[in-house]
Amino acid sequence: MKYPDIFNGTINMMVIITISLLSTLQTQTDVEELIQGTWVSEESSFQDRTVFKEDFTVESYIDNELYKTYTWSIEEGQTPSGLIEHSLTLININDSGDAYHYLIDTLTEERMVLEYMDPVGRISRTAYARQ
Repeated sequence: MKYPDIFNGTINMMVIITISLLSTLQTQTDVEELIQGTWVSEESSFQDRTVFKEDFTVESYIDNELYKTYTWSIEEGQTPSGLIEHSLTLININDSGDAYHYLIDTLTEERMVLEYMDPVGRISRTAYARQ
């Protein structure tokens, strides 16, 4: 049976879209490797930086002085629509009550954007550049 050319074109387009989507998905391991390094808020300078280390610790510096050290973990989740998302949790190594939870909005070789709930209950974002 011969299918109309429009049907074949639709199938080809669906295959291309599926391959494109699969190639852009980041696994949890990819995200854990990509986040490692030194990040500086786009609203700050290098003296105020965050360093994600391979041993799953994070060092936070203010004015070039070590401010706090956290452990970090990333969890993979799925939205109701089926999109994969990654969340980041930071827990102070000296005070487990000092914890932060973020949704990773963007993570590339050069840029990271974290979403979080501010104290008033609004969703806020902080953008970082890799150093």
